[in-house]
Amino acid sequence: MKLPHNHYHDVLCSLEPKVRDELQQHEQCEIQKLKDSYMRSLQEWKKHSQESKSELSSQTFFKKSHINWIIVIFPALLDLIKTEQCKLKLTNEKMMENGWHAGGDKKTLYIHAINTLANSSFKYHVIQHILQGMGRDYCGCPEKIVILTEFFCMWLQKQGYCVAAVYSSMSVED
Repeated sequence: MKLPHNHYHDVLCSLEPKVRDELQQHEQCEIQKLKDSYMRSLQEWKKHSQESKSELSSQTFFKKSHINWIIVIFPALLDLIKTEQCKLKLTNEKMMENGWHAGGDKKTLYIHAINTLANSSFKYHVIQHILQGMGRDYCGCPEKIVILTEFFCMWLQKQGYCVAAVYSSMSVED
């Protein structure tokens, strides 16, 4: 039996200049906050030098970098984190506490904007285009697709697609 070839779509997403500029400003602000926090800790250490010396933690830096990486995928998050009422905490602890991963009673802070978030993502549009162009397999059944990404599956489910397995490392450890 001869089957059609698999189709591979490597998607490289570049940011719009406006989003790139806003993200760079956000990163600079976060880096400055880290520096300020470190300097305050260092001043406290100098006052009470019996404790261990304060260090700028790489874990804190990587946590902030990871959040920025998520923002690159969903540029509309920049607008959400600018508002005072929305504290962006993409941590496993927060996710488990609120039951977001299991469709718990508490809604995520950004669930009200899921369409805006998804539509702001270039990956969303590319994957949506691939899904809309799918046909039937050799048995006449709808084609199956495997998407290897660390992209949220919420919008897939909202579109009525069955998600067999989801592995995501999109959260950040506290």
